[in-house]
Amino acid sequence: MANKFAYLYLRHCQLSDLSQLRSEGLDRLDVSDNQCTDLATLKNCPNLRWLTINNNPLISKEHAHLFPNMVAFQANIVLLKNNKKS
Repeated sequence: MANKFAYLYLRHCQLSDLSQLRSEGLDRLDVSDNQCTDLATLKNCPNLRWLTINNNPLISKEHAHLFPNMVAFQANIVLLKNNKKS
């Protein structure tokens, strides 16, 4: 039986790997303020429609195609240690 979470908030948990999160029923996910660098870590939640991933050191949105039902995606850029502020 698949997990049927509608909303899941995992904020401020220092998570970098969410690959063990498996839910085809997950609709909205907020993983703000963690350590995720790649959207592929969420590949086991293919039916996500709303994703908030603010304040994570995301490298790119390269794997956004894994979420064909996405209607809302919110992410801000976190400066990595090797980037210098002008």
